[in-house]
Amino acid sequence: MRMFRLFAVIRVLAKIGYYHLTQNDLRLGETLYTGFSKLGGIYIKFLQVMLLRADLFDRWQTVDHLRVYEDVDTEPLDIRRMLQAELGAQAGQLELESEQPFAGGSFGQVYMARLRSGDRVIIKALRPSLVRCLSFDLRLIGFAVRVINLLKPDVKIDLKMLFKEFKQTTLGETNYVREAGFGLTLHERYKDHSHLVIPKTFAELTTRKILVQEYVEGISAVELLDLKRKGKSPAEYVQAQLGSDLDTQMATLGFELIHGVFKHDSIQGDPHPGNVRLMRDNKVGLIDFGISAPSPTDRGVVVDMLREYRKCYLGDFDIESFAVTSLRFYAADLVAAINVLDSYVARDQANAILDELGRAASRRFHSRDSQNDIQRLLQRGMLTTIFDRIINENNRFGLRLHHESPNFVRAGQLFMVLVDSLDCKFTVMPDVFKAVIDQVESDHAVLEGAKRFRDADRAMGVVAAWLDRVSMKDPALFSKLQGHIRGAAHA
Repeated sequence: MRMFRLFAVIRVLAKIGYYHLTQNDLRLGETLYTGFSKLGGIYIKFLQVMLLRADLFDRWQTVDHLRVYEDVDTEPLDIRRMLQAELGAQAGQLELESEQPFAGGSFGQVYMARLRSGDRVIIKALRPSLVRCLSFDLRLIGFAVRVINLLKPDVKIDLKMLFKEFKQTTLGETNYVREAGFGLTLHERYKDHSHLVIPKTFAELTTRKILVQEYVEGISAVELLDLKRKGKSPAEYVQAQLGSDLDTQMATLGFELIHGVFKHDSIQGDPHPGNVRLMRDNKVGLIDFGISAPSPTDRGVVVDMLREYRKCYLGDFDIESFAVTSLRFYAADLVAAINVLDSYVARDQANAILDELGRAASRRFHSRDSQNDIQRLLQRGMLTTIFDRIINENNRFGLRLHHESPNFVRAGQLFMVLVDSLDCKFTVMPDVFKAVIDQVESDHAVLEGAKRFRDADRAMGVVAAWLDRVSMKDPALFSKLQGHIRGAAHA
């Protein structure tokens, strides 16, 4: 098993190396996606993270790329023996409906059972292969990341940091006791909610390898995506089968996920199609609590990003404002370092530098020949793609994008991909953004918390390294930025 995975990863990396040398980014992304998908398990989980946050896939997107979030193959497991070994006498409280799993995930597989009370529950069992090979697989993925980083050093996302975060999240997600604790927190938080359903977790029947949870009936969003691929309308299907309105359900979920960062320390961090259940009476269920998403410290910039997205969806896109807000959101370290200029050199130079970047983004945006492509991206609300592929094409701004709360970013991107795939982004998201913004403003929430550098020398080092990258990517922009720095020094 281990040798098979080792050679499989080496083959994938060899192909990636070839496509890199031949500058075939389309096949590069496809090769990485296909190779890791076939390996399954933890490799699929890492692929899910990379697919959303790395620009390795910028040139490769297909209608089927969301399949990576759907059910995966199961593996042989004696569930009765596992229950007895993990729960002992407590196992008698569970009556299996079948010894065959009805669903599979990256880390576990799911069985249907009933409690003595007759209530239906699901049993999540950690995959035996995952437990046996976890350390080896993490080392192998880490090796792959280092090779890719050498081949593609210009990738805007810090892949090493991405892997470090993934490793930490994985070690937490493979401990069902921890997941049960977060699940209980969310269940208590939303138990009185009229339309959002969080299943109850049975902590007394949970161990590191076994988790028992209330069964949530309904239609999985995975099923809706499959229907869409067959040419059917997800909204019409939900209405016919459940009598529910898909827009209303997605609006409920979107509001609670986004507004949750202003009320709570963390939100559910994995709202992919397989974890969303559409129910009767316009209710929507959210399952799987292995990944929590800590709320960002700087909630003010989150509100600003919501405003930028809403403006785009309403046809009032402001490229300069969006570019600067994106820098504050995704490159907080750099912006914090630039702000040191105001504290130690001269006032308002940070704003001058950010404004210069905004103007550069605008020039780049409006000078593109492919304005039709840009308009299509705007019409789809694909602002992240606009920033990556057009404004910051070939990383002309020399950025190292990293958010302080990566799981929050991932959760937001997953939800946006979901509503876009269900054809309800523009009917749902503008109202969701407005509702969140209005609620935050009416609550008079404290939105301070932007990152600050305490070490001026380190901050200047960050700015210097950034300017060095810009000088190689865009000498004209570097000259303008350098003029602001010199002006600050002589102020």
